[in-house]
Amino acid sequence: VLDKYQSVKHKKKSTRNFFRLDDINNRGWKDFYPRDQILNQSTNMLDDNGTLAIVISIKKDNASPFVPNNPMSGLITSMFLDEETADVCFEVGSADVHVDAGDEAAAPLPVTFHAHSFVLKKCAPMLASLFNSDGEHIATASITDVTPAIFHHMLH
Repeated sequence: VLDKYQSVKHKKKSTRNFFRLDDINNRGWKDFYPRDQILNQSTNMLDDNGTLAIVISIKKDNASPFVPNNPMSGLITSMFLDEETADVCFEVGSADVHVDAGDEAAAPLPVTFHAHSFVLKKCAPMLASLFNSDGEHIATASITDVTPAIFHHMLH
C-alpha cells in the first residue's frame, strides 16, 4: 500500500495462489490493512481525491510445470513394421525386372512391409484405399513401381 507521496506504507507477502477461479470465497486477505488507519488523515494513505493506491507485484514461479510423459509416440513407433499387430501388408518389388528362362536367381524377391490400417487411414489414405480388409486375415497389396528402400522411408 502506498501513501499519497508514493512511499510504501504497508507490505503483505504470501505464497498462496489468490487467482483460483474455483474458490471465490478464499481470495485475498481478511484483514489486509486496518480501515481506521486508511481513513486517518495523518497517515496520508488516501490522496486528495480519496483514492487508495495499491501496487501488486507477482513473482513468476521459475519451476517448470509437471508434464507427464506420454507413451503414445513410443507406442506408435514400436508398432512400425510389427508383424504381430499389423492388419495389412505390402509386398514391394520391381515389376520391371526381366528374368531369362532358367535364371530365377536374378529375380529380386519382393520385400514385405507390415502396417496398420488405422494409421494408414489418417496418414496415407491413398495407401489405405488399396485394402478391403475383412478383419480376419491380413490384407495384402502389391506395390511394383517403387523400390523397397524408398517405400520404407515413405511408410515411416
